[in-house]
Amino acid sequence: MAISTGSPFGKLTGKLGSAIGFSWKNKAAVRSYAIPANPRTEAQQAVRGVMSQLVRIAKQVLDSIIHKFWDPYAVGMSGYNYFLKANIPDMNGQFTPAALHFSTGSLESVPPIAFNYAEGTGEFEAHWQTTISSNGSPNDLIVAIIYDDANKMVYVFDTGKKRSDASIQGTIPSYLDFNYLHGYFFAYRNDSNGKLFMVSPTSYHEFSEL
Repeated sequence: MAISTGSPFGKLTGKLGSAIGFSWKNKAAVRSYAIPANPRTEAQQAVRGVMSQLVRIAKQVLDSIIHKFWDPYAVGMSGYNYFLKANIPDMNGQFTPAALHFSTGSLESVPPIAFNYAEGTGEFEAHWQTTISSNGSPNDLIVAIIYDDANKMVYVFDTGKKRSDASIQGTIPSYLDFNYLHGYFFAYRNDSNGKLFMVSPTSYHEFSEL
């Protein structure tokens, strides 16, 4: 920084060429203008791409997933930010649908068997194993999620199905490419007052054609 004792232009304020004039301790001062850094390395652009995809998904499931299953466990941040923070590391710099976490918790997970889709009708069937090996219960509630990577759309099915039911059916738009469809399960349990008590991690499975 330089102190100006006189200028052919008079007192300089604001930007002129590569110099910026301002007042400092009641004296006219001049400093050079520095262009703010905007990192655009390949790795940094990849991280931005991952974040963009996650934000798009988070906005779609804000009410159905994040407020219900992430807000209660978020400490010092919103459930929205907790969702993003939990998902970024496993992407390893590249958005990967198989690495998505729609839930996090210590309840026994839901092992998927199959996700099937009928292109002509949009109907799907999803099946899971009902065997319990740790802290699961036949009455745990199941959430099924479908992510369409081609159209960047998320479909959530929280319909009251239980772990013991073994399957869920539903409808999404027809004539989607099943190669871009991704299926997810997780379980949750409420306490006697209907308040969320436990949640399982997310399980992933690719789609097949019916």
